[in-house]
Amino acid sequence: MRVIAMLAAGAMLSSCLDDVRLCADADRNGRCDDTETCPLLPSEPAGNHIKGRMACMSPDDGVKLDYALRAFRVEVPGFGRATTNCHGEFFIPAPDLTEASAPEEASVSFVYDNFVPGPGGISTRLRVMDDFEAGWGGGFGHAGFDRTARATTSTQADGDVVTRLDTIFIDTSECELWRIGTDVIDDYHDVMQAPMPDGRLQFMRRAGVFGTTPYVFYDHVDLASNILDIRPGRWGREHTMFHEAAHIVRDVFDGDEWHWHGDNVNFIYARCHTGREIFEEPYAFHEGFAQYWAEARHGSRSPANPTTTNYCGGAAGPRDLALTPGHMDWVELMIQDRLLALADQVGGGDPDTGDRIMVETLQANRGTIHSLFDFETALCAANPCGSLQRTTPPPTCPPGYSDHGLTCAGPTSHIIRHYRP
Repeated sequence: MRVIAMLAAGAMLSSCLDDVRLCADADRNGRCDDTETCPLLPSEPAGNHIKGRMACMSPDDGVKLDYALRAFRVEVPGFGRATTNCHGEFFIPAPDLTEASAPEEASVSFVYDNFVPGPGGISTRLRVMDDFEAGWGGGFGHAGFDRTARATTSTQADGDVVTRLDTIFIDTSECELWRIGTDVIDDYHDVMQAPMPDGRLQFMRRAGVFGTTPYVFYDHVDLASNILDIRPGRWGREHTMFHEAAHIVRDVFDGDEWHWHGDNVNFIYARCHTGREIFEEPYAFHEGFAQYWAEARHGSRSPANPTTTNYCGGAAGPRDLALTPGHMDWVELMIQDRLLALADQVGGGDPDTGDRIMVETLQANRGTIHSLFDFETALCAANPCGSLQRTTPPPTCPPGYSDHGLTCAGPTSHIIRHYRP
């Protein structure tokens, strides 16, 4: 007998972080759940049932680590539906199962589209999409991914018949994006006690595009087919996705997609950047907020403290220019550091509180925040910023740049546009 496990709607499970077996690897803000804080829901049921486990082999500079795939939905026709728990396990009641009728192997099929639950009944939909914006395995031209596992059936001491499937290990970029996506969502749920903006987080892994830098197109992260080659290290890959997810948070709270298209053209979001360039204020803030969120939520909340400018490849701009406090509004890593300090201030030293207030500031000021000073003005109007509060805006041009009316001209004939008249 051959059992085909297919995707279908499944029960919600409690929020949890990485597979408990890897809790010694606590490199995400020093956090890691243990057995007590990582509830196994759904848990193994009483009675006859089928059980299995889904795992992703996450590459880390040539070494592959086994991580549980959480919030996967599966269905075994004729038996019912299930959702993986935080150890990647799923359980399907099978009241009529016997040792004689049990399968010798099972082919499990799945797509990357489901809801990741959080505290208080909240949830965020996670999708790893193809080029047609459908969940991988369920979109145009995709009938679903299959993995076959051996099945072992035995009768327990209490008389229950249990069929155990061997762990299904997936070794693809899609499973890695799913793994990271559940962490990004869990963290946002923990901080905000709310779903992510528009109730979803979406990654589009292109089918035939190679070598492109990850970027956000309003409400989804656009990724090359070979994203695992572009970001071969696990930590750097995770950090990148926290950064890109922060763009989605800022952009969706700022306005609808048409508003974003206007900003994308006006502020030229599609640029190569190192974090140390002198750029227009809106662009620098757009990247600076994402740098802040990734450092705050995935890094160690450490300031970058950039001292000199740098630019990508052949991009125009003054290299090795000494950065001063007066450059802050135009340099994304200096904005990152400022936002980290502001979050610490308004949160009273509690990181989660400070980060929640920062996001709530964006949410409450739709369409009006496109620079660091815009953000500070809104933040400090509602929260005590202490000595960090500025009462006057920065000058029209950064230090060393002359005002030419609509533009600022700096060293090496570098031109940036005004943000404020």
